Amino acid sequence: MDFTAKDNMYQREKQRVLQPFDAVVSGNADASVCVISSGGKGACSNEVLNALDATCEKNNLGEMNFVDALRITSDEAFICFESLDPLKFIVLDESSIQLLEHAYGATCARNAYASLMGRPSVFFSDFSAWLQNPDTKTQAWALLKRL
Repeated sequence: MDFTAKDNMYQREKQRVLQPFDAVVSGNADASVCVISSGGKGACSNEVLNALDATCEKNNLGEMNFVDALRITSDEAFICFESLDPLKFIVLDESSIQLLEHAYGATCARNAYASLMGRPSVFFSDFSAWLQNPDTKTQAWALLKRL
């Protein structure tokens, strides 16, 4: 996990709190977009990674970090996500949606754009499968553009 912000008391505290999640979070801890998936970035296909990169670039969303939903409990997830403090969430699969629902005590609409704790978010039950079908791929792009 990388950090880009200058060293100050807030950044040092963020680093301290996130240290136990070093194996769970990949990328820049100060990224504006948090992508949550089962298996983290390593489990994402090149097609998924390219789609996410294109989304962030075309919509000027900034950097992404990735959280592995399989390596974290819902209690830990709340601490991790709130410490990362992203501006937006992109959730790629059902297991990751369920993790967020338990962590935040919320219900997340599937395959939809919504707000989670004031953060614009997109929740896919299976983003990879959506990219395989031209119709759902178009719908996925439309949802991601809302971020």
